[in-house]
Amino acid sequence: MRSILENHVDDFLRILSYDKSEWRNFWEKMKRRFKPLLDEYEKVVGGDFYGVLKSVRRMDLDRFRRYWMDRKKYLKHRMGVLIRSREKDFELRKADFVVFLFFGGGVLDHAVVRGKRESVIMVDVFKFWKDGTIEDLPDRIIKIVEKFRRSGGENRGIQPQG
Repeated sequence: MRSILENHVDDFLRILSYDKSEWRNFWEKMKRRFKPLLDEYEKVVGGDFYGVLKSVRRMDLDRFRRYWMDRKKYLKHRMGVLIRSREKDFELRKADFVVFLFFGGGVLDHAVVRGKRESVIMVDVFKFWKDGTIEDLPDRIIKIVEKFRRSGGENRGIQPQG
């Protein structure tokens, strides 16, 4: 069975090796690396994405990084087990989507964008951490994939209220 889970959280956490004044440059490098995904993600989120990045407190991102480093192995394993257990329900043989774990500034829990070959369900792990629901991430990803399958490609997640 193919792997539909791509973990890129660590790639995005390299932003912490940059001074905050250089975060825009880092994001631009990531956009080139993950083209067209981040361009499409920015369209879904709307507005000035650099403004979103600037609003993230470095202290919060450091805390998230420490948490992620401690828990990522368990969370990724649990996600894989849950997804494999639903292979038929999710029609994994179609190879028409992947789940892309990343840091997206905490705006949406997920967004579906068009990749080069398939739909990409971009899951902002930082959003779940910020909301205090990261331990539920494996179950929440299952619900996101179910929603994706039911809707034929739902593209927006949960935004903050207010």
